[in-house]
Amino acid sequence: MNSFTYSFQILKRIFKGGFYKVLLFFIFLLGSIIFVIYNNRFIKPIDISSIQFALGLSFFIFLAIIWFLYQVGITIYLSYLYFFYETNHSPEFIFLRTDYYHFAIKKYLIFLLFIFFCRVLLYAFVHLVFFINVPFSLEVFIWNIALHVMIATFMFIISVLYDYFNLLEFKVRK
Repeated sequence: MNSFTYSFQILKRIFKGGFYKVLLFFIFLLGSIIFVIYNNRFIKPIDISSIQFALGLSFFIFLAIIWFLYQVGITIYLSYLYFFYETNHSPEFIFLRTDYYHFAIKKYLIFLLFIFFCRVLLYAFVHLVFFINVPFSLEVFIWNIALHVMIATFMFIISVLYDYFNLLEFKVRK
């Protein structure tokens, strides 16, 4: 439970440190996209592609690609802030006070739960907005989560390798 509260405190500090501005801009863009989809419903009916577009899983028009890249960028940025938090703020915590392997795995699992929870909430919100016109799609639901979990996993691997090489350098100096 201690790892959970520590990880929650890291996420809280990241949001207080300015990430909330990125999140507010994300909410504004999502609202704008939903507004555009509803205003164009007479030109193009609302279907599964509307949900894919709102979730950033559509690649057919330029705006959809930009929206996808923005969401991927947010995931990469949040992953970087979270996984490199100790390295940037107190590297001695990693190298002197913890069993790094267990610490990193716990941190990774907690972050995956956070990503899963956020993406499920996003899908639930978007689906709730369009639920009259579009049935639930398991494929879109899974891709919505899997894409961002893969990005977070890639960032975790990079952070572990970075910390591993720093740990080796630290032991050589000692």
